[in-house]
Amino acid sequence: MKRSLINLKRQLLIDWSVSIKYSAKLFSSLAPLTLLLFTLFCATFAIAAAIEEDDLSSSGVAVKLDGREKIRSEFMTPPALRDRVDFWIDIFAKYGSAHIVLHHRIYPQIVFLVIDLTAEKSRLNSVAFANLRTEVEKKSLERLKTIFQDLAEGKRAISTRHILVEKRMEMIPGGREKYRQAIDNGWLRAQIGIKERFAEAIARSGRYLDYIDSVIVGRYRLPRELSLLPLIESSFDYSAYSSVGAAGIWQLMPKTAQVLGLEVGKAVDQRRDPIAATEAAARYLARAYERLGSWPLAITSYNHGVAGVAAKVQKFGTSDIVKLVEYPPSDERPFGFASSNFYPEFLAALEVYYSCRFYFPETTLDEPFAYREYRFDRPVSAVYASRFLGLAIEDLKEYNLSLTSAVWNGKYNIPARFPVRLPLGRPAHPVQSFAVSNVYGGSVYTVRKGDTLLKIAQRTNHTVAELKELNNLQDAQVKIGQVLVLSRPENADQRSKTTDSQTTKEISKKAVVRKNTNTYVKNYTVKPGDNLWSIAKKHNVAVDKISRLPGVAKNAPLKVGEKLTISHGGK
Repeated sequence: MKRSLINLKRQLLIDWSVSIKYSAKLFSSLAPLTLLLFTLFCATFAIAAAIEEDDLSSSGVAVKLDGREKIRSEFMTPPALRDRVDFWIDIFAKYGSAHIVLHHRIYPQIVFLVIDLTAEKSRLNSVAFANLRTEVEKKSLERLKTIFQDLAEGKRAISTRHILVEKRMEMIPGGREKYRQAIDNGWLRAQIGIKERFAEAIARSGRYLDYIDSVIVGRYRLPRELSLLPLIESSFDYSAYSSVGAAGIWQLMPKTAQVLGLEVGKAVDQRRDPIAATEAAARYLARAYERLGSWPLAITSYNHGVAGVAAKVQKFGTSDIVKLVEYPPSDERPFGFASSNFYPEFLAALEVYYSCRFYFPETTLDEPFAYREYRFDRPVSAVYASRFLGLAIEDLKEYNLSLTSAVWNGKYNIPARFPVRLPLGRPAHPVQSFAVSNVYGGSVYTVRKGDTLLKIAQRTNHTVAELKELNNLQDAQVKIGQVLVLSRPENADQRSKTTDSQTTKEISKKAVVRKNTNTYVKNYTVKPGDNLWSIAKKHNVAVDKISRLPGVAKNAPLKVGEKLTISHGGK
């Protein structure tokens, strides 16, 4: 009921002047009768909202929260941070990319103006709108700075905007100097709403949230709420990279990740593995809590560092997050903008997530990613793994986020024994006949000393272009030990239905070279994906037993529909 009242108040005030929301003094200035009517109005609709929320919870529509209905008391918003948290709730769930919110940097809850460019966004393409928004933001900040300049010089309020700014700034003590400080210190700031992005983040969280919970809660016995920290770190963008080099949903820096036990290399970057990175983040948060003694400080340290937060606690003589963020003991601010707002943003994210039926009634969680793992005994290329497992490269990418782009573009192999993840329900050995072979003409070929792509192409009856296409190679460079695919597996879907033992028996039978004293000729029509070697293998003949039409070069690429003659038997 309490949360319903808070949510209803916020919704009811959407169409009111921003001053009503952010200035308690303005509320108190309302006529008593008006204030009474307003109170009754809120109370009536609050009851209706509470009933509606209960109905939604019982009906199971919209987002499925899997039992995450309540926030632990230690993560409830302190009254002194209520306005600041409400500001971030609005940024997350009320204002979208078409809104520019002009506010005070030190006290973001002091909002001076909200600019709505929804109409412009609807008629412009994305580039044109981005340029317009940037220009509007720049000019609006300049106009706001002019108003602050006027008030700093003691000029009378000459417009409604001047009066509004004065009203907003009443919560900050001091006369003209507070306006001068805001100008000189760059405390006038613009924030773009992220409503659309936050809704997408909630949806994406469903893919791995169960796994994340199993680590945070099951293994490390930490509060479940910490599983949602990626909402403000990365928006649950599993491929996220920051401008300073942080990666993954937990946005870990390379050195920090390595200290926490993750591999950060040229082929594998575990920062982007949601499970491995969660293990590292859990270790960090557990250690931070043990040293700092409270979750508000431990969470703040995720942005500012444990040592940095500990130093601020010692310097300012308090471990109270409210005092450090909202009421510092001196004129000096303990933290910058990002660190000051990190914990309030986290509290706001929790409230929005746990009330997402209210804020985002149409949003549903993505289906959980269920997977199994397969390990190759030797390093293999991504293309080989794709062919072997019968999965498209894009599917492998989606399930194996820790493999770097250098693996996907063929520069590095998937390391031996790396746990390759594949969707649950796919067999671990769908195409076992597509095995590594060092014999020329085999289904795959391991590059030897002195090999070039041209030599390999000539030995295996391929063209260089065919090998580059089969192996997704950007150039003709190959390395010793590199495994090259020579043909695509046939009927992979059908073979994937066989058991391991059945597949092994079939492979053994196919491996037997049958002797045949009879000789006969068979005609064959080239099908999509065919090459000379795959056709020869299919008919249990040598490549030189396949004849092409007169006038067609032997090494010319096969064309779908081309007629071939296959000779069986004889020497």
